[in-house]
Amino acid sequence: MESGSGNRQRNASISDIAPGSPELQRERGNMMSNTATSGTRDGTGRHGASMALPSHTKRPSEHKARIAFNYMPATSQYSPIEPTSTPEPTRRSEMDIFNDLLLQLEQLSGHEPQDLVRIYENAALLPPITHESLAELDIARIINNPKLRHDVNFDRELHFRPNTDGPRGKQKQRSAEEYWTALAAELKLYLHIGKEILTCNNAADAEYWERMMLASQKRMPGIFETIKEVLKTLVPEKDQTRVMEKLDVPMIMQEIGKGVFDLMDLATWLAKLLKDHCAPMRDEWIDQMVTKTQQGVQEGSQQRIVGGLKELLGILEAMKLVRSEIPPESDHMLISSSQDVANHQIRHLRGLLIEDTVNFQQRYHLHRMTYGRLNISRSLRWFEQETVLLQHKCTSPDQIFTTALLRLLLGDRPVNRFYETFQLDAERLKSLRTDLHNHIHLLICGDVFAASLVPNQTSPQLLAQAQHQLRATLTDIVGESRRFEASLGNIAVEIVRLALQLSGEQDCYNADMVEHAERQLRVDLSVGSMAFRNHANRLVETLGPQLCDSVRQNLKLSVMALHETMMPPVATPLFGLVGAGPVPVKEDQGPLDDVCRRITHLAVLHWHIWSPLVYCAELQQQQDALACDEADPAKRSATNSPVQSENVAHTHTAISVAGVQS
Repeated sequence: MESGSGNRQRNASISDIAPGSPELQRERGNMMSNTATSGTRDGTGRHGASMALPSHTKRPSEHKARIAFNYMPATSQYSPIEPTSTPEPTRRSEMDIFNDLLLQLEQLSGHEPQDLVRIYENAALLPPITHESLAELDIARIINNPKLRHDVNFDRELHFRPNTDGPRGKQKQRSAEEYWTALAAELKLYLHIGKEILTCNNAADAEYWERMMLASQKRMPGIFETIKEVLKTLVPEKDQTRVMEKLDVPMIMQEIGKGVFDLMDLATWLAKLLKDHCAPMRDEWIDQMVTKTQQGVQEGSQQRIVGGLKELLGILEAMKLVRSEIPPESDHMLISSSQDVANHQIRHLRGLLIEDTVNFQQRYHLHRMTYGRLNISRSLRWFEQETVLLQHKCTSPDQIFTTALLRLLLGDRPVNRFYETFQLDAERLKSLRTDLHNHIHLLICGDVFAASLVPNQTSPQLLAQAQHQLRATLTDIVGESRRFEASLGNIAVEIVRLALQLSGEQDCYNADMVEHAERQLRVDLSVGSMAFRNHANRLVETLGPQLCDSVRQNLKLSVMALHETMMPPVATPLFGLVGAGPVPVKEDQGPLDDVCRRITHLAVLHWHIWSPLVYCAELQQQQDALACDEADPAKRSATNSPVQSENVAHTHTAISVAGVQS
C-alpha cells in the first residue's frame, strides 16, 4: 500500500488477500481511518480498483419483504456486497458518486454475459416509445404529412405499425434492447442501495447512500413520465385528474427511494383503466402485463418487472395507433389491414385526403421549389430529352410521359437515382421495376430453353405448355427474392431437364447442356445485355401504346374516382385487372395486367400533380396569359411587362406558401 497526503490508493483488490489473514485485517483498518477513492478505469471502461463503501452494523432480521421495491426480501438472488469502509469526511462530488454507482453495478453484475456497466452508462434515458414519438400519430401531423397524403391513394385499408425495417429500424431495435437492459440494471441498483439505506446507523452513511439512490434514478422517472403523458392523450378529460394523481412521478420516485412503492397496486389500477378505454381484444395483452409484473414482484426478478413495463408501453402504442389509423412518415409505416381501420370517422377523413391530393401536393411542392428545397432541373431535362426522342411516336405530352416512364422502369438506371418528381413514389417504382425485370428474366429463360431443344421436333402446342410449366417452376426456384443471378445453377438444371423430357430422352441430366445453359444465362440475364435490351424494347413497343390509352382515358376521372377504379373494394388477384373501370388492359398480356394497372394509377396521379409545375409549365403559362388577354385586352400590355409578370408569380407563391403553413 502507498500512502499520500490524506489519501490512500489500493494497488490490489481485497479479494487478492486471504479472507482471515492479518493483511486483510490491517487493510480494513487502514480503510476505516483513511479516505478511499472510487477507483480507476482501465482502457476497456471497467473499474480497476474496488470502491470504498460505508460501514454499518449487522443487518437487523426484522425487516421483511413488504411490497414491490422492498429492499430486504426474504430470499434474494443477489447477495449483499460486504461493506469495507466508511465514506470520507469530505463530501464526495457528483462525479465520484456516479463512479461509485458504476463500480457497484460492476460488482453486482458478476459473471453476466452483457457489459451492464457500459450499457447502463450509455443507453438512452427515455424509452423507445415516448409521448413525442407517438405525437406523430396526432391528426394535425397526419393531415400535414405529404408522404401520407400521397400514399393513401394507393391502398384502401391501411394502419400503422412500428417501423423496424432497414438499417434505421435495426438500429432502433438495438437501442431499445440496450434501454431495457439498462433499466433492469437500474432496478438492481435500487435493490442494493435500498438495503444499505435501511441498515445505515449514522447520518454520514445515510446521506451517502441517499445520494447514491438519487444518482441511480436515470431512467425510471422518464418511463413513468412517458406513461402519464401518453395516457393523458388516450383517456377522456374526466379521467385525466386521476391519471395525474396516480402517476405523480416525484412521489413515485420518493417511494422507490424509501422502499415503499407498491408496483402491483399501480399495475392493477392501470389494467382497469386500460380495459375501460380500449377494445376488448386488448384485454388478454393487458392481463399478460399484470402477470409479468406480479411475477417480477413476487420473485424479485428485475427482468420480469422490466418485461411488464415493456408490455405496458406496447399497449399504449397500440391504443394510439388504433386511434390514428393513417400512417406518418418517420417512425411508423404503412401496412395493409382488414381490422382496426374500418372506423367511419377515419374512412371519412381518408376520402377527404384523397380528394385533396392534387391541391395539397402542388402547394407543398411549389413551396419547396420557391425556397430552393426541391430542384426539378433533372426531371425537366429528362422529360425534354424523352420528348425529342419520342415526339415522332407520341402525339401529346401525357403520352410522351407515359412511354418515358415505362422506358425508365425497363432501363438499367439504379433505383436510388429516380428523378426528384418521383421521390414520393420511390418504393412503388422500385416494386414495378422489379416486376418488369422479373418478367423479362422469365422470357430470357424461355429463350434459353427453346434453344436447348432439337429444332423442328416439338409442336408449337407442346412448346407453349412446356414454357408455361417452366415459368411456374422457375418462380418457385427464385422465390420471393426473385434474384435470378443467385440461382443460375438450379435454373440451368431445370431448363435442361425439361428440354430432355420434351425431346423424349430417358436421361434427365446432361452436364454439357447444363454448363452451356448456365453460361448463356449468366450473359443474357444481365440488365445491360443485348438479350435484355431486346426484350425491353419489345415491351415498350407492345405495352407502351396500351398504357398510353389507359392513362389518357383515366385522366378524365377525378382523383377519388381514379382511386375507386384502381383500388376496387374486392381483392385483386395476383394477375388480372379486376374492376379497372373504363381502361382494362388487354387480356393477352396476362402476367402484366396488374403491373399495367399500377403504372396507370401512378402515372395519372403523377401527371395531375406535376404537369402544371414541371412538364407543361411553359404551355400552362402561355394558356393562362392568353386567357387573361381574351378576358381583358386592356391588360395585354401590363401582362407582357416583366415587372408585372414577376408580381403575379410572387402573388401565387405567397398564396401557396400560406396554404401550406395553414
